[in-house]
Amino acid sequence: MERELGSIVGKENVTLHDDRKGELISKVWSSAFRSLGLKTAPDAVVKPGNAMEVVNLVNYAFDKGVPLIPRGGGTSALGGAVPVNGGVVIDTKRMDKIRIDEDKKTLTAGAGVPWSRLNTKLEKKRLATGVAPLNLNSTLGGFISTGGLGIGSLRHGSVGNQIINLEVVLPVGLKINTGYSKAYFSHGFGYSNSWLFTGAEGTLGVITEATLRVYPRDSLRVEVYGIQKDGNIFQRLSKFTQSSSLVSVVFLDRELAENELEIETQGGALLLFTDEERKEDKFEEVGGATPILEEDSKIRDRLQEVYGPEGYGGEVLLPLEGLPEVFKAVEKLSEKYSTRGLVGFMVDPYSIVLRLTCGEEESGLGRVTLMGDFVRMAMSLGGRSHGSGVWNSFWMEDVFGTNTLKLMRKIKEQIDPQNIMNPYKNINYPKSRLGVTVNPSLFRATTFLDKIFKRIKP
Repeated sequence: MERELGSIVGKENVTLHDDRKGELISKVWSSAFRSLGLKTAPDAVVKPGNAMEVVNLVNYAFDKGVPLIPRGGGTSALGGAVPVNGGVVIDTKRMDKIRIDEDKKTLTAGAGVPWSRLNTKLEKKRLATGVAPLNLNSTLGGFISTGGLGIGSLRHGSVGNQIINLEVVLPVGLKINTGYSKAYFSHGFGYSNSWLFTGAEGTLGVITEATLRVYPRDSLRVEVYGIQKDGNIFQRLSKFTQSSSLVSVVFLDRELAENELEIETQGGALLLFTDEERKEDKFEEVGGATPILEEDSKIRDRLQEVYGPEGYGGEVLLPLEGLPEVFKAVEKLSEKYSTRGLVGFMVDPYSIVLRLTCGEEESGLGRVTLMGDFVRMAMSLGGRSHGSGVWNSFWMEDVFGTNTLKLMRKIKEQIDPQNIMNPYKNINYPKSRLGVTVNPSLFRATTFLDKIFKRIKP
């Protein structure tokens, strides 16, 4: 394998799993995967430098029946890039070229470019993408593959709304462009091919390059407000965002605001992002908010630390009106689990993505059990899981319904007949080392036993 893969990407860009063991996933999450009998180590890690090398890798994998797992910045904790059945992990970091067309206002970049580098390049030309992840270590391909919501979603929608074209290598070794390769405008006919791969988490192909719209922007101004954590403030915020030109609104509860961002607040904090040149109406004039920090150039960097995979305890998409019940539910969860608080961002004036963060002492399986409770709570309030990977694949039927899930699985079968592209993720349940499918019933039984163990443990 090492020799054959080396002939495709160069031997210096191939690493067998023994040399990388433990580097692709933290010890906490590794223990969670092992508790369900899943693998965490790949047979090899490869670093292709261009789409042609990816085509050759896919052809090799197709012939050998070897799973391929695309991996970006490793900023997710849902297990979407963990090789649960072994195989070859495709590290996309070498696909890092960036082209900016200032006239057409487009950005074309390799899938492995981290968002921090994209921002630096664009800022020099006084441009910005419409939406960007809260964790800037995320790569372009990884962000697109996981659905792409973050800073800017309030104004521009998800990253899928920004895509002009994707260059994708299909599991049968074909390289395609999902948009018009010689035009930079939206088309009004045919299938929305780019959306097929947006949020697919690498199960339908390997994204090697993307072209996005960009917008004139000097920089973002951040205003910080202290709030009481109740429903009324978010109702007023919903109305405020409908008439404002805010780029993004980020929420942190008191524990995270004070302990992680060192922002003193009585109940929680709101970070309001707006274009530097625009003069926003002050949110305190709407009522219920107190300005506590005018601007801090480092606040985005500190926010990134909060939004890392290490403290992940679950992430859900919820209607804004359900927040009072969420706060009550999370207080109860904090009695059973080690939690550090809530952080989230508004997707539109009516909904919010919320992430529950864990304490370091919470075990891997404990976090998975917490995720299950957190997602169930969200669904009872009209919400759903945000992202899938391994851990949220158990809720996909609840999210999409039986018939829609059957359609999605049929699409996967047609595009990936060998099931080599990031298998047993997203719309399909993972398989254990013994070949047993870890379905929702087995997952619930395992997490139920974890809860029982927590109760009887001295």
